[in-house]
Amino acid sequence: MKSTALVFPCNINENITVTATGIKGQIKTAIRRGQPFIHTDLNVVGEITETSCQKDLNNPKVLKELEKEVQKELQKEITKTIRIAQKEKADIFGFGDSLSRTNPSYWRQHKQNWENLFSSAKVSMNVNVSIVNTGMRTNPYEVN
Repeated sequence: MKSTALVFPCNINENITVTATGIKGQIKTAIRRGQPFIHTDLNVVGEITETSCQKDLNNPKVLKELEKEVQKELQKEITKTIRIAQKEKADIFGFGDSLSRTNPSYWRQHKQNWENLFSSAKVSMNVNVSIVNTGMRTNPYEVN
C-alpha cells in the first residue's frame, strides 16, 4: 500500500485524518509447540491532513500524543481484522506464504490444513506511527 487516509476519533464528535504516506510491514513466522506463531511489524509514516480536534498541532508533545493514539487505534483495528479473517479461515494477509518461506518442511506437511492452523495461530503485532507533518497551514479553529 502506498498511501491511505486513516480517520480516527480524538474527542466526541471530533475526528482527525492522518494520511499514511509510507507503510512498511514485516511478517515473521515461527513454529512454537508445533503451532504457527505470526508476528508483524508495521511502520506507518503520515501527516495530518484534516482535523476538527481542538489541539495545538504546532506543539511536538501534542503530535507525540496523537502518534500514540493513532498507533493504539490502528493496532486495535488491524487486530480486529485479523481475528475476523481467522474466524473465516481466510489468510488474506499472506501469512501462509511467509510461513512457507521460513519453515518449508513444516509448510509441506501442513499446507493442506492451513485454513484450520491459521484460524488458531497466535498472532502478535507491533505498530509504530510517525507523524512527520501536519500538512496544514494553521491550527484548527473553534466553531462557536
